[in-house]
Amino acid sequence: MRQSYDVGMVGGAVIGSAVAYFLAANPDFTGSVLVAPTIAAAATVLIVASVFLLAVSALVSRRKL
Repeated sequence: MRQSYDVGMVGGAVIGSAVAYFLAANPDFTGSVLVAPTIAAAATVLIVASVFLLAVSALVSRRKL
C-alpha cells in the first residue's frame, strides 16, 4: 500500500467507482486513486434492498385482506 494518494474515494459504489475509473482512464491525470471497498459493497446493496422493500410494501398495501 502506498503512503499517500492524490484522490480518496470513500464509498466506491456505482458512482464512486465510475469517478475513479474515469480519473484513472484520463491520460491527463497522473495521480493515484484510493477506493474504500467495504463501504462500496454495502451502499449499492442497501439501496437496491430499500427499493425492493418499497415496491413490496406498495403491492401489499394495494391488496385487499
